[in-house]
Amino acid sequence: MTRKIFKKLQTMEEAWKIFFSHLNLDHLQKTEVKLISEARGYVLAEDVISTIDVPPFDKTTVDGYAVIAEDTFAASEENPVELRVIGSVPAGDWFEHELTSGQAVEVSTGAPIPHGANAVVMVEDTVPRKETVEILRAVPPRANIMSAGTDIMYGEIIVRKGTVLGVREISLIAAIGLSKVKVFSKPRVAVISTGNELVSQGTELPPGKIYDINTWAIAESIHEAGGVPIVYGIVEDDEEKLREVMSRAVQENELVTISGGTSAGAGDLIYRIIDDLGSPGILVHGIKVQPGKPTILSIVNDIPLIGLPGNPTSGLMIFHVFVSPIIKALSGQALFESERIVKAILPMRVRTPPGREQFLLVNLSGDSKGNYYAFPVPGGSGSITTLTRAVGFARIPSSIEYVEKGSTIDVTLFLPKDQIPEVSILTTHCLGLEKLISGFINDNPQSANKVSVIPLTSEGSFAGVKNGEADIAGINLPNSSKAGFNTEAFQRENDGSLMLVEGYEREIGFLILPKLSQKIGNFSDIINNNLRIMKSQRGSGWAYLLDAHMAKEAERQGTTVEELKERINFLHQTAKTDSVIARNILLGRCDTGIGTKFIAENFGLSFLPVGREQLDLVVRRDRLDKPLVKHFLDFLTTQKAKETISSISGYFASQNMGEEIGGKV
Repeated sequence: MTRKIFKKLQTMEEAWKIFFSHLNLDHLQKTEVKLISEARGYVLAEDVISTIDVPPFDKTTVDGYAVIAEDTFAASEENPVELRVIGSVPAGDWFEHELTSGQAVEVSTGAPIPHGANAVVMVEDTVPRKETVEILRAVPPRANIMSAGTDIMYGEIIVRKGTVLGVREISLIAAIGLSKVKVFSKPRVAVISTGNELVSQGTELPPGKIYDINTWAIAESIHEAGGVPIVYGIVEDDEEKLREVMSRAVQENELVTISGGTSAGAGDLIYRIIDDLGSPGILVHGIKVQPGKPTILSIVNDIPLIGLPGNPTSGLMIFHVFVSPIIKALSGQALFESERIVKAILPMRVRTPPGREQFLLVNLSGDSKGNYYAFPVPGGSGSITTLTRAVGFARIPSSIEYVEKGSTIDVTLFLPKDQIPEVSILTTHCLGLEKLISGFINDNPQSANKVSVIPLTSEGSFAGVKNGEADIAGINLPNSSKAGFNTEAFQRENDGSLMLVEGYEREIGFLILPKLSQKIGNFSDIINNNLRIMKSQRGSGWAYLLDAHMAKEAERQGTTVEELKERINFLHQTAKTDSVIARNILLGRCDTGIGTKFIAENFGLSFLPVGREQLDLVVRRDRLDKPLVKHFLDFLTTQKAKETISSISGYFASQNMGEEIGGKV
C-alpha cells in the first residue's frame, strides 16, 4: 500500500483561497415553502411584506368603558360623571352603533373602539350601575387606545430576506395572517466516521476501542450551523466499504464530512478514494495549523467533501473554519459569534415604570469610535414589533424612575455581537427607502441584518446623525423661505461634519374618500367643508408641510394662522405613517390627511395632489470609512436603484440620486 505524503502544507489563507475558488454553491442552494409551524431555524429567502395594518382597527388596551373624552373632563371621585351604557363589546366582536355624548360602551381588552368614542376609561376608575356607569376620573382623547396600524403598517417589510426565523419573527409573520413562508432549505450534510478503533454508544467498550465522539460532535455542530446532519455511522477501514458509503454520500447530500483517516499513515485510505470518486478531487491535503494539520479539502463532481482530523478537538476546529461557512452560505445565513453583553449610550432620556424593574428593549447604532447608542424601541405590551425590532434589552432597576440622556447601560443581546447592524439609518418612514435597502442587501448578501432602520421623525433623525448617534438620516423637511426641501435645515445645522446626498421625490397630497372628491379641489375646500384632518407626527416633514399650507391659506384669506386653526377640524390623534391615516379614513375616524399617491391607490382612496416632496439623506462624513456606508451610497447611484424607486407608484428617482448635493460623494 502506497503511503500518502503531505507534499505541500498550505497556510490557512492559501487553503481558503484554493478551496473557495473552486466552490460553486449556487446550484446547491435550494428554497422551499414552509408552514410557519415548521419554519423555526430556517432563513427567509424573500422579504415578508405586510398586506394589512396591525392592529387593523383602533382597539382598547384595557378593560373599561369606551367614552367621548370630553364627557369626562369634569369627573372626579367626589363628583363622578354618570353616562348611559348602551352596550358591551368583548374582544372579537364589533359594535354597530355610534356613540353620542352622554353614552358609554363597556369594552374588554383588545376589543374594537365603537364609532364616536375617542377614549377608554379603565374599569377601576368606574362604578357600574344598573343601566349607567359613574366615571371617577377624567381621561384625555386617545387614552388607553392602540390605533390602527401603529404596530405594523400596510406595505411595511416586517422581516427581511436573510433573517433566521425564531419565535419573535414567526410571531410577527403570524400577526399579518401568513401561514407559509419561503425559506432557504437546510443543506443535507453527510456525517461519516472512520476507524477500526471506534464503537457506538450503548455498547460495551472492548479493550483498545474508544467510543465514537466525532459523529455526534459534528452532527450537533451541523444542527447549530443550520444544516441537517445525515448520519452514515461508523465505517471500518475497509476500502470497498468506504468507497461505497462515500460514493452514496456524495450523491445524496449537498456537503460531505468524513472524520478520521486523513493523515499520511499507511492505513489511511480516504485520500485515494476521493480522487477516484470524481473531479477535481483533492485540492488541499494538509494545513499549517495546530490542531488540524491533516485536513483534506476536496470537491467531487461539484459536491464539497471535507476530511476532518480524527481527533475530536481538531475536527471541531476545522469544522468551524471550513464546514460551518459552507452550511451557512447554503442555508442563507451569515456568520455569528456567541451571545454577549455590550455597553451602550442612551441618546435620550428614558422614563421607566416606578416601583418595577424594566427590561428596556433597544436597537443599537454604532459610531466610528466603537461606541454603541441604544435607541429604545417604541411600542408597548400590545405591540409585537417592540420585541421583533429590538436587538437586545437593558435591565433598569426598580429604584430608578428616569435614565438620563447620555447614561451608559448594559445591553444583553438577542443575537451574536457580530450580527449587530453595522450601519444605522434614522428616518421618517418611507417605502422607497425600505425598497432601496432591500435592493442593496440583495446585491450584497453579506450585508443582511447589517443595516438597521430606526424610525424617527425627520427632525429627530437629523438631530441623531448630527450628534453622532447614527450614520445616515432620511429627511423631508420643507424649506421655509424658498421652494424645495432639506437644504435650509442642512445649511443651518451643518458644522462641516455632514453631507447632504440627493435622494428621490414622491408625490404627496391629501387622501380623501372617493365620495368626497367631487366637492374637494383644494385645501380651502377641506377647511370650508369642515373635513376632519388627521395630522402627521410632530417633527415630521409632513407636519411642517401642513403648517406651510395653513400659512399660505391664512395669507390668502387675510387672517392669522392661529385664527385659521380655530376653524380647522383637527383630530387629537396624530399618525406616524400615511397608512395609519388611510386606515382611519376608511374606518370613518377622519376625512383626510397628507400621504403618498402609493398609499391612496393601495387603499382605494382619492388623491388630491399638492406636489412632490424630496427625501434626501444626511450622512456623517466620518462614517464614510465604514465599508457598508460607502457601498450603500454607491448603490444609490446605480441604474438598479433608480429603477427600484421608479417602480413604486408616485415615486421618482432623480438623475443625480446618490450624489452629494453641490458635489460628488
